[in-house]
Amino acid sequence: YKATDEASRIVMDSSGKFYFDVAASGTANGAISWTNAMTIDNSGRVTMPAQPAFGVGMSADQDNFAVYGTRTVLFDTERYDVGSNFNTGTYTFTAPITGKYTLSTCLQVDNWQGGANWYGIHIITSNKTYFYYHHVGAGSSNNSGGFSIAFVADMDANDTAYVGIYQHGGGSTSDLIYTGCHFSGVLSA
Repeated sequence: YKATDEASRIVMDSSGKFYFDVAASGTANGAISWTNAMTIDNSGRVTMPAQPAFGVGMSADQDNFAVYGTRTVLFDTERYDVGSNFNTGTYTFTAPITGKYTLSTCLQVDNWQGGANWYGIHIITSNKTYFYYHHVGAGSSNNSGGFSIAFVADMDANDTAYVGIYQHGGGSTSDLIYTGCHFSGVLSA
């Protein structure tokens, strides 16, 4: 470092790859510890190893969720979490920076209730709730099905996102099957 400050550099290797590296603030005359922020290969493919992204699932079925009122889906198992922004204790993603985040979820519901009118899948962010409602109709008892939604959400730094499910009508014996439930997101712009 020439001064106490952050640092960045662009390097091209012999294969034609470009590397954009960054370093946190350091001390004048101190050694620089570089971190790769982006690579562009000679085919134009871009990788960003620090790009916020997560993919989570459930470790067990969520049985007999209550009727009326949105219930939080218990996503407690990380498949990946670049940046450690997903909290498996609160089942919530927290945006580390402001941007547009592509969020998607898939839920598998088993033991539909014959008296249920519809099921709602919600991705709930600090700014907006994105939802999909599936009408099941009478006589659909003991059936199962999968529902999925995806949205690009405008999120500020420290905004949160989590998934909820809502059952309108019927009894509280519907289950979420952990093998068919997933939630993922990535900073897309």
